[in-house]
Amino acid sequence: MNQTDVLIVGAGPTGLALACDLARRGVRIRVIDKAAEYFTGSRGKAISPRTMEVLDGLGVADQVLAAGLLNLPMRTYDGGRVIGETIANPGLAPSPEIPYPIPVFIPQYRTESILRDQLARQGVRVELHHEVIAVKQGEGDVTVKVAHHGCTEDVRAEYVVGCDGGHSTIRGLIGLSFGFTSNESEKWCWVGDVLIDGLEPGVAHRWNDPQRGMLLLSPFKDTELWQFQFLPADGTPPLPEPDQDEFRRVWAAWTGLPAERLHDTRTASRFRVNGHIAEHYRVGRVFLAGDAAHIYSPAGGQGMTTGIQDAYNLGWKVAAVLAGTPSELLDTYEAERKPVAEYAMRRSRKRWKEVNQTVATQGDSPLWQLVSNEDTSQLNITYRGGPLAPADPEAATALRPGDRAPDGQLQDSSGRPTTLFVSSAPRSSGS
Repeated sequence: MNQTDVLIVGAGPTGLALACDLARRGVRIRVIDKAAEYFTGSRGKAISPRTMEVLDGLGVADQVLAAGLLNLPMRTYDGGRVIGETIANPGLAPSPEIPYPIPVFIPQYRTESILRDQLARQGVRVELHHEVIAVKQGEGDVTVKVAHHGCTEDVRAEYVVGCDGGHSTIRGLIGLSFGFTSNESEKWCWVGDVLIDGLEPGVAHRWNDPQRGMLLLSPFKDTELWQFQFLPADGTPPLPEPDQDEFRRVWAAWTGLPAERLHDTRTASRFRVNGHIAEHYRVGRVFLAGDAAHIYSPAGGQGMTTGIQDAYNLGWKVAAVLAGTPSELLDTYEAERKPVAEYAMRRSRKRWKEVNQTVATQGDSPLWQLVSNEDTSQLNITYRGGPLAPADPEAATALRPGDRAPDGQLQDSSGRPTTLFVSSAPRSSGS
């Protein structure tokens, strides 16, 4: 039987971030994914300022910045006529306290590639085409039966973390369900990745019609791909699964431009806008993180970034317990992260309603301000009053235990410049 300290199921951004964090702390890990090949879509394209700080701690922030776009302009059209242009977060500059003040726009597949490369440098590679089919918990470990390439394998781990998405196999195998529902309108939307001839790069292009909905085409750095997002005004009836012909039909109808200018559709899918939070994040030695624990509407880009922060919260705690810290520390994971998910859910619902109201408004309404703001930055997330930061009624300062600490410029033991967020020893407790 193969043994490891932690088995991570799911190699999306959450699973990869957790793997990078555990690997740098010297924890033995395996990362498996049932997919036969790596994800190639752009879906989760916005990385929040707080998540950029986490990625800095994992050693990949520079690569993400180099591959991403900042201060992306959005141009709004009425057919072929430009009626307005706005810029996300104009005027916000990095500071020692907030080194990443604005979101980074980068396709999800590129974020995953950067994290995989970092993980490979730490000596760990993702194992594709490995599907979990059974989980059995013992007194001091978990046995997971894994199917791959026509064979089965039993893997024994101290802990298992399900980072396997909204349709999580792990969540089902440990008997958990989505216990909190946001009661969204269950609109159906389209998303995909396409090539389009003749669109100005470096600008998001948006068509808005109160009667029909919204078409948004978002660019990415160093690629000719565009993310195609279509939000129909009445998306309650299920939309058909899209293909290139459907994308071309919408493109031509909205822009008045030749359908053939949209070509080479790389990905195309529909999704239903809803929101759920798992009733618990843990059963015994098995944990949930990312979309396996919570799903949001796309408004504000909270899903992927919240999942990466789940991983950062759980990683140091698992490593500490494996090194001898009392296991009660692991109880604080759900106690700290589930309230964050519930807060993000409330804000996501509010933002989604505002997005729909914006779509129903004729003209150049301020969409960027709805999806990129103080709430979606996640810099105001706090664990105040939680198990590791009890409330102090006597505290008079604005910054209290449980809050995000401001970053700051420091020098390491060799006199080289560094910052507070990345200067911690790899095996110390994190944020």
